[in-house]
Amino acid sequence: MGTSYLSKDEVFSVCTYQLGTNPKKFSHSRDKPSVFHGKSSGEKVLLTIQDRNLNEAFTCKSPWALASSFLAFAAGLALVASGPIGWIAVGVTATIGVCYLVKAASHKCTDPLGGGKWFLVHGSVRFNGYTAVTRSSILKCGNGGVLTPFFSEATAKKAAEAIASNNRWELGLNTAASFGAGFFLPSAFASVGSATTLGGKFMAGSIITGKFAAGFVAFSAIFYAERAGIRTWNENIGDLKDNATYDAMNNYKETQVVNGKEQETNIDKNTFWPSVEKPDDVTQDVSDIAKVGVDANGKYNIIYLENLIQGTKNLPHTLKDAELNIKLAKHKGKSRPVLNRDPEAQKLLEELNNGKYSKQVRDMENYNPRRINPTMVKDGAEATKTRLTTTAQGVLFVMPFISTLFSEASRSDLARAAAKDLKVAGTHIVANTPID
Repeated sequence: MGTSYLSKDEVFSVCTYQLGTNPKKFSHSRDKPSVFHGKSSGEKVLLTIQDRNLNEAFTCKSPWALASSFLAFAAGLALVASGPIGWIAVGVTATIGVCYLVKAASHKCTDPLGGGKWFLVHGSVRFNGYTAVTRSSILKCGNGGVLTPFFSEATAKKAAEAIASNNRWELGLNTAASFGAGFFLPSAFASVGSATTLGGKFMAGSIITGKFAAGFVAFSAIFYAERAGIRTWNENIGDLKDNATYDAMNNYKETQVVNGKEQETNIDKNTFWPSVEKPDDVTQDVSDIAKVGVDANGKYNIIYLENLIQGTKNLPHTLKDAELNIKLAKHKGKSRPVLNRDPEAQKLLEELNNGKYSKQVRDMENYNPRRINPTMVKDGAEATKTRLTTTAQGVLFVMPFISTLFSEASRSDLARAAAKDLKVAGTHIVANTPID
């Protein structure tokens, strides 16, 4: 079955990295094209592998993800930073974020697309000496996005809207995760601060660095497995089982000789070692996944996903924990006589006795139903704060994996839309053998 060649400004483009809800149109990059579709010379240039450009730039998630992640990381760190080193870290991270923000605001697709590559090209047909591209072709952008041609504006619009929604969710989740990574980062270095000698500080710092390195490897493996599971399901069981675009994105490869060596290139293959794109990519602590402990008998045991499990258990009590923590904070530092005369403190004691915070009361070591005292305030505040922290860490652990679901959904939505677009007529200039 034949497939249409592509011509300038007649073919819509949708990108897996776009944040805007509208498709764009493919355009040419060559200075002096001389092969056109139709009689209007210069208006309908037939496109080749040299033509990697659009009539308008997409709003790309790549630079916005970097800007928002670094700024969120800096904001989270700023809330808990102390000392010269902490504030220097905030300043450096915020500066990087601002630089990426400027870059994101002025982003153009021309340069990253120019560094990209067309796949599934014709192979034997050339226009102006360059290999032709067809409806079957896929353009991989240098920023990582995948672009496919559409002849139906309605289909392209639907795909663009779905992908933009996925990417916005992904961006929001990664921003929140980066904020949390910055907020909790200083606690990872607590052992360095507590070490009294230079050797002790070096040892503690080395252990923390090792935990971050191990965390990067462990999280990379989990993300790889997550993507592999999603793609395997879609390819073998889901509705993308016979989708040519999805199969090509995952599995198509080309081998070319570069400097005398064979080099394999892929469209969007799953890789174990992802690029480092956000601060939290390199600040994941391996102990978030597993902690080695010693039981009462002196035997070592490994507790997997402790924060996630405990955080999930605490989740139903989160709102009341936060509410009670705020109320207790108002009375922190007050003496027993002051608490006994304080109307708000008495009202809080009544709420505690009436069962409004039954779970929290059970966790207070020094609960006294007759009077509220400083020890009770302190114990309650510490207990609720600990639970809230564990819950937050559990939620933050899950966020990056949820964001991966959205990034994979963008690829799936593009492939589904591309399959629908095949039912729409293209140009009357057709390649009988689209790939050879």
